[in-house]
Amino acid sequence: MKAVAKVKEGIGLDLVNVDKSETLNEDEALIEVISASICGTDIHIYNWDEWARKRIKIPRIIGHEVVGKVVKVGKNVKNLVEGDIVASESHIPCLKCYYCKTGRMHVCKNLSLLGIDVDGGFAEYFKSKEISLWKINLNINYEYCAVLEPLGNAIHALSEANVELKNVLIIGCGPIGLATIYFAKKLGALNVIGVDISDYRLELAKKMNADYTINAKLENVEKKVMEITNNEGIDIFFEMSGAPVSFEKGLKLLKNDSLAIFFGIPSMPIQIDVTNIIFKEINIKGVFGRKMFDTWFKMEYLINKHGFPFEKFITHKFKLEEFEEAFTTIISGKCGKVLIKVS
Repeated sequence: MKAVAKVKEGIGLDLVNVDKSETLNEDEALIEVISASICGTDIHIYNWDEWARKRIKIPRIIGHEVVGKVVKVGKNVKNLVEGDIVASESHIPCLKCYYCKTGRMHVCKNLSLLGIDVDGGFAEYFKSKEISLWKINLNINYEYCAVLEPLGNAIHALSEANVELKNVLIIGCGPIGLATIYFAKKLGALNVIGVDISDYRLELAKKMNADYTINAKLENVEKKVMEITNNEGIDIFFEMSGAPVSFEKGLKLLKNDSLAIFFGIPSMPIQIDVTNIIFKEINIKGVFGRKMFDTWFKMEYLINKHGFPFEKFITHKFKLEEFEEAFTTIISGKCGKVLIKVS
């Protein structure tokens, strides 16, 4: 079968032909891939940065945002049958540790990740444990369901905050930031302000119904935010970029007794003014992945109730063989979500 994999050190990936293994563990299913989408983590692997060099064992088929059809199941798989359409939950929990046994599988002590620690879904077929597959119950084009995994990140972040009638600041208008903007408005946010350094992504933020957008390269973010909020500041700050400067900037713009949600991962250690946090009684909450499977139930409910503009969110589509162009597009920053169509 064809697959996109990291087979050697250095920048880039390769299209390879590998055997399709149909030998399954008892708790696994074999999935024929419909489509997959590219994540920032895949870019780290493509660029072979310090994180990737430390984490990835070569060779590795990458890709963890995937949708496909079940074609075979292990004998202990209980809730999936051949023909079911499933999306990947990229977290693979051990099911044995304290966190797994207390309903927090997404922060499993022994967590493995699809396309990082085990072979992923940028391929014609991939294997997954049943616990890490979500059966699709949405009346939408199945190829769009590859992006449910990243949409779930936005839903998880929003689930940690009550945005109704609140002024919300979202720094980072990549795909997860864009989804956060869309659902924050649907959940009743008073004003949603999107901040980025890309005019292309700020235009996408407007399409997701952001009330205001600010280009941090060209405008004074602090001044603009205070004008929008009548010098009151922000109720809830979502950090979705990972840019070191944005953490401190967002915290300064928060009201007293407010909330910061940190999702973006900085590329280096950062310094934060803790005194500001203490005196303003700012609450900080880190968010990782999706709660298994509370987030997925909430996401399906919200999509069924409010819809989601997948056609605007997914700006580019490529064939598996065109992966190089797909990665070049996403690295350029002039895109929303990039989809790889496999079958």
